Amino acid sequence: MNVEGKTEKEVYECLVDKEVIGKMVKETNDYAEQYFAAHPNLPKRSRVRKWKPVTDHEMEKWIATTFLCALNSRPRLNQQWSRHRLYASGIFSAIMPRDR
Repeated sequence: MNVEGKTEKEVYECLVDKEVIGKMVKETNDYAEQYFAAHPNLPKRSRVRKWKPVTDHEMEKWIATTFLCALNSRPRLNQQWSRHRLYASGIFSAIMPRDR
């Protein structure tokens, strides 16, 4: 692929098109269904019980936060969503909730 003269977004869209996003969404949702079938007795307060099927838009957001994590390093992943003045950036919580 010739990337000369292309923006970062254009290169990304060449590598991760709608078909790839759709496949990632399908596989993620299929895995969740399999997980629930294999674990019918989850605790009442389990965070997993709040699961909702992933959409294409949410998958794109997840990919964006994954890229941002590489640029905005923190000791622990959950600190990307921190409100602590030392770690807070605001961008992650603006894109998607931590526990989604």
